Amino acid sequence: MKNTTSWLIAVAILAGACAGCTTESTNNRYLDEFEAANKGGTTFTPATNVISGLNLTRAYRLQRILVARRQANGERLAGFKSGLMSTGSLAARHVSEPIVGALFVSGAVQSGGEISLCGYRRPALESKLGYVFRRSVTKPLSSIAELTGSLASVRPVIELPDIAYDNEQNYQALDMVAANVTAARYVLGTDYSIRSLQPKELDELNILVTRDAVISSQGTARESLGSQLPSLLVVVNQLIGRGYHIKPGMMVLTGKIGAKVNVVPGVYMGDFGELGRVKFAVRACN
Repeated sequence: MKNTTSWLIAVAILAGACAGCTTESTNNRYLDEFEAANKGGTTFTPATNVISGLNLTRAYRLQRILVARRQANGERLAGFKSGLMSTGSLAARHVSEPIVGALFVSGAVQSGGEISLCGYRRPALESKLGYVFRRSVTKPLSSIAELTGSLASVRPVIELPDIAYDNEQNYQALDMVAANVTAARYVLGTDYSIRSLQPKELDELNILVTRDAVISSQGTARESLGSQLPSLLVVVNQLIGRGYHIKPGMMVLTGKIGAKVNVVPGVYMGDFGELGRVKFAVRACN
């Protein structure tokens, strides 16, 4: 009887160990395939199609590993982005809270620059506001006053993610998290002192984006969860809750303003009202 009990315990331990090995193996399969697709310029399979039982905690773990791998290869964090920053987008992805991802210095383009579509698979354009921090944030913030005290400036940003899922119409919030919210390039406008604008003025900013002088997208800044600074507070606390820290000089993007646009070659201009303009050219990959 004693031998039988010991044998059953050993089997249980081995089964648990194998389950852990299987989980790690599946994680690595997704991560390796995702990175190979990025390098090879091919679309990738969403994480939920590779990993059964994926949940939000595990999806963020995958994201953190992707970020750590890039940092190990010498890339530096520039800040962070958000996703699902409207009631409509949250409902569409069946989640109750926005998601976050990392931005890298290597993705930055200054206004007036040119972007090649080489390496892109499904380039998109989203107008956003970027907030630059003057203080470190390592714990949740409790108020808008505490948030604004940590800020240095706000700038217009046009983000150019690469939404390269195998099926661009069929992916979940978990897939977005595990893919680092498909962050890629982003075009930066000029910094504007955060103390020069009242919260209401931020929310009332009208943003208009054109390609070759034809309107592509337009909207108002309050589209980010109804108000810019409260939505930024949500994003910051999400980041802290997911183990990220914000350092001085880092930028955090709030939600999309206006419609998402598919990117094709042309000359783009984003008019952000009082915050100025962002202009850049997109050329085909030859």
